Amino acid sequence: MGIGDQLRQVYVGIKEEAAKEQSLYGKVLKVLSIVWIVIKELAGIFGQLPYAMRALKEKRQMEDQGRCHLIRYGPAKRNTADVYLPVGIVADLSEMDRVTLNGFNKHEGGRQREAPAGAPVMLFVHGGVWASGDKWNFAPMAARLAESGCVVVVMEYSLFPHATVPVMQAEIETAWEWVLLHIHRFGGDAQKVTVMGHSAGCQLASEMLWRRAHLGLPQPHRFVGLCGPYHISDHYEFETQRGVAAISTMRPAMGGKVGFVRHSPTVTARKPNAKQATDCLPHMILMHSREDDTVPWSQSAAYSHAVSGAGGQCSLLLYSHSSHSDFVTAWWAQGGRRPSDAGQCKEAPKFSQIMGRNGLPPMAADLLSIMESNGDDDIYKKIQEVKYKGMLPDSKVWPVIEEGIVINFDTYEYKPAWY
Repeated sequence: MGIGDQLRQVYVGIKEEAAKEQSLYGKVLKVLSIVWIVIKELAGIFGQLPYAMRALKEKRQMEDQGRCHLIRYGPAKRNTADVYLPVGIVADLSEMDRVTLNGFNKHEGGRQREAPAGAPVMLFVHGGVWASGDKWNFAPMAARLAESGCVVVVMEYSLFPHATVPVMQAEIETAWEWVLLHIHRFGGDAQKVTVMGHSAGCQLASEMLWRRAHLGLPQPHRFVGLCGPYHISDHYEFETQRGVAAISTMRPAMGGKVGFVRHSPTVTARKPNAKQATDCLPHMILMHSREDDTVPWSQSAAYSHAVSGAGGQCSLLLYSHSSHSDFVTAWWAQGGRRPSDAGQCKEAPKFSQIMGRNGLPPMAADLLSIMESNGDDDIYKKIQEVKYKGMLPDSKVWPVIEEGIVINFDTYEYKPAWY
């Protein structure tokens, strides 16, 4: 979504909200409040410039080393992805269709060989209110995961206003099918794929997984969701309380309020026929921060409860000392010092010491261990699981949760105040 489209969305939102006020004074106050929100959002974007410079630098370095390949998985303009490779793996591009590649034919020379199979794979679906996000934004995270031995596919997809959620979800499914067919040429194992989404990417990826589960189609080994909005109607209420619903692109990207229920994975998991599909769902691991003021952690909690209630396997990891964006930006090289642009994420090493990853924030350390695990049993050996019982549905006092402890919601009915 370009600057012009964003400004038009802000203008439409201001007109819509101002029209709800009866008095001129009320209209002026409403306009000023929205303008103030926009100014704060812009300040946050400019505050990310140091991180953006680091991300672009790391991406260029990986490209120069022949460890970042640009591929095309579909016909739309943004149907591209960057594939990050671990050290020692050289992609075998010799027999791939030229349409699939995008400018990296320079690596088709003498260095070309069959890539060894077996590395775990991550397909990452970015967020951005269904209207923004570029694959280079996530180069530090992808490079660090590749450093640990993972093949990382960071994809882009069409954005609002050029596409709505059904188109986005279909493109993500096309990217997943590309991974199934081609990732072995980049040293990855198609049987060890983790699909990971962040924010809006969680909703899109989850919707894809439920669709494929109902059809019995091949699924990834697991799904990891970072700070995702899984119940759109409730998130719209939350955005309204924050005062950002008018300028958010969520409602138009969903096709209006009529699409809220249809595009809510939590609602899908609560339907009677969900139990018929959960056997075909991958293991889900949802990660969220208690201090996330963009998407509340109760979104992940309610989705975890709904999936578990339908018979699926879903775990929830909760953290503190981290923001909504820290999950994808607070990453740096092994043995490197924490960059000054790493945000407010603090070293809270309790859980990362268990994992043996003291060089990264807890959620990043845990994600590395999840990617390196051999299977679900191996994950549970590394994760301390605590079951909370007896919390009243209407309670406004949240339980005190330590870093990285899994909450299993099989034991009680969970319903935050706005659900």
